[in-house]
Amino acid sequence: MLRFRSYLLVVLAAVYPVQALYTHNVQELDLSQLLMPVIASLAMAALVFAAWRVFAAKTRLASLLSAVFMLFFWYYGVIKDAVASVLPLGNLVIMLFFISIYALIAFGMLKIRNPVAQEKMTTILIVPLGLLVLFNLITLIPAEMKKHRLSQNREGAVHVHEEAHAGDSGYQPDIYILVFDEFASIPTMEDQWDYDHTYFMNRLQDMGFFFAKDSKTRYTNTLRSLPSLMNLTYMDPDLSAAELYSRYDNNFLMNFLDRAGYEIHFIDGWGSFEYSFGITDINFYCMYNTDPEDEVIMDAFLYLLLHRSLLSPLSSFFRDDTSNLYYRVNNYFLNLIEDFPETTRQNEHPTFLYAHLMTPHLPFVFDRHGDFMENPTNHWEYESIDNETKKELYLEQYLYISDRILDITYNILNSSDDPPVIVLLSDHGVREQSSGATGAEHSHRVLNAIYFPDGDHSKLYDSIAPVNTMRVMMNQFFDQDYSMLDDT
Repeated sequence: MLRFRSYLLVVLAAVYPVQALYTHNVQELDLSQLLMPVIASLAMAALVFAAWRVFAAKTRLASLLSAVFMLFFWYYGVIKDAVASVLPLGNLVIMLFFISIYALIAFGMLKIRNPVAQEKMTTILIVPLGLLVLFNLITLIPAEMKKHRLSQNREGAVHVHEEAHAGDSGYQPDIYILVFDEFASIPTMEDQWDYDHTYFMNRLQDMGFFFAKDSKTRYTNTLRSLPSLMNLTYMDPDLSAAELYSRYDNNFLMNFLDRAGYEIHFIDGWGSFEYSFGITDINFYCMYNTDPEDEVIMDAFLYLLLHRSLLSPLSSFFRDDTSNLYYRVNNYFLNLIEDFPETTRQNEHPTFLYAHLMTPHLPFVFDRHGDFMENPTNHWEYESIDNETKKELYLEQYLYISDRILDITYNILNSSDDPPVIVLLSDHGVREQSSGATGAEHSHRVLNAIYFPDGDHSKLYDSIAPVNTMRVMMNQFFDQDYSMLDDT
């Protein structure tokens, strides 16, 4: 029995820190990510125990020393950050201090020869560790069951909340307008790349989206497309660039939603424009005003554990420190949008997130797996690149962004407390200069996929233009009475 308690103490000290961190991040992680760290921690604990068993010659004492070491090992990063916030000490100094403290504790324990005292110390550690492990299990089981239920819908339709009815004056859905610059349509991918991308359309339809298969926009550039979209009307062809920027800055949609009590969030993947939109309280996320962290290039949970452990100085070797701004910022914005329902869950007001992302438009920084792709367009050198090369580079980035769109929409739908409105658009189609695609019609063919929380897409149709999509949304959820404009 005494040996069992000693072994149990080592197991609890090895398992608890890993389990606790997983429990804290359970909604963002998968249960499979827990297995390898637990096995690694148990293996390390076994080695430490074996070493102390040889040195201390007593099983009970070896278990105490091993348990303390494992707790010190896994929580070193936490203690280091706490010390560094108070004292301006370098990592090496803190680590030496940390090791010295453990050495003093070990020396003191080795001096305690009384078996009764050792047994009491074992009990003092086992009881709280056991209760903490049990408490985490009680938290984890329902969380994992909920995630499992949600995962059953990943390939199927997302549940439509029947209580969300269009036109209900008391119902104000969160709204996502996500514009992906120069995202090619399904027909364009077939015609220009000989690529069947219907899987993308089918997945969105499975989630409850209406997919406008033949949507076209009147404009082939962002400067005219976005003001038209946000003002729900076409722009006068004689307007100058300055006047178009002014129409965008004083657009109808943001001001309408601001007056309706919405919290406005604006993401611009292109620059740091001095927009105000005439709104006092607005949340801006612009490319040159953003300082994204490096990307982690290992399993996210393993990285968290590593960063908290005695091996935390090694964590810097597991970050992708590519200096390409477009790669870093686009990753940052994609992650920001995907996590948006979680970060705004406590908001008192409905939220409107509008994002214009500079992708899959060049510069081509992603391959189809999301890894950094070195090529001349990273530095805006593209005029000398032949069309076939541009098409190959575009396809790589397009496929990755398509996968991220599916992940983002799935997460938004399943993480939102109430069903939102989601509109996925491209501001214009592909153009020869930037994508290598030829044919004037393809510069007008766009992505146009719409999710309405009540599932009523009866006013939408395959050839609907983005500007009319916005008009249907306003009519259906804000009791407006817009007529449909010409779609071309």
